[in-house]
Amino acid sequence: MWSALSILACATAEPSADSADPGPVEPLFSFAIFADPHVTGEGENAERLRAAIDWVNVNADVDDIDLVVIVGDIGWAGGETLAFEILSTLAVPWVPVLGDNEVQYGSEQSFDQVFAVEYAALAATFENWDRAATPVENPEYDKQSWFQDFSFDHGGAHFVGLDWNSRHLGGIEGEMADLHDFDGGSWRWLATDLEGLAAGPDNRVLFFSHHPMHLSPGAFDLAEIDLLDGLLNTYDDAVFANFAGHYHVSGDESDPARPLDVYVTDALWDDINTLRVVAVSGNEAALSYEQRLVELP
Repeated sequence: MWSALSILACATAEPSADSADPGPVEPLFSFAIFADPHVTGEGENAERLRAAIDWVNVNADVDDIDLVVIVGDIGWAGGETLAFEILSTLAVPWVPVLGDNEVQYGSEQSFDQVFAVEYAALAATFENWDRAATPVENPEYDKQSWFQDFSFDHGGAHFVGLDWNSRHLGGIEGEMADLHDFDGGSWRWLATDLEGLAAGPDNRVLFFSHHPMHLSPGAFDLAEIDLLDGLLNTYDDAVFANFAGHYHVSGDESDPARPLDVYVTDALWDDINTLRVVAVSGNEAALSYEQRLVELP
């Protein structure tokens, strides 16, 4: 059910009677999420991004924020360079995720070039960094695509960034998600990443994408959701949630029949400037999460 979210906690799984004591649940770290900065040049959108960064820089120590993930529509048509410069003032590592607007405005390749520096920094910062090869030939459109898929580990959690953005230009199809099920595409890269998932606590796998990983006219169709859920059900105990943007509202969706919850964060650029903070706790058995939305003046 889709609903507004203020605070949510995911309970830690209880160990079985014959298992070793996993130890107490302890705070581990936090991460922040920015969605849809929409930077195309200097102006209000750039200032809203700076305000979100200022909040993180002031509160990183007290909230134990180790990193920020920006879930797409960061900047395009030259704005990607300015967005990179602004994001580089963050006091913690930051993780760029490609959005559909970068694709629609012809900035897919320049996004790859501009943010390559940050991806290299992330590879040197976090454990088990992996990133899909790019560009690749896209047989669906007979052209090259710069898919931005990557993963890394931190604090017992496995972070997975996924590029579900359609390469169809224009119309409602350009707003939709796409699995890109071909060699070099996001779907097969995800399957390979999960095949290599190391043992660890329950609820440790976190997906980050611009499009929410659910059934919707603005995301996936039924056939694609069936494929996604079929794959993720194999890793059901490990998977926790998908964090996304795209809709310019905040909300959450939890369906007991699906292997993951979905959390969408409102856009930085539109109406109330909002970011999400996720506090991670856990032990050897499972991770748990407490979330809150921060609304900036």
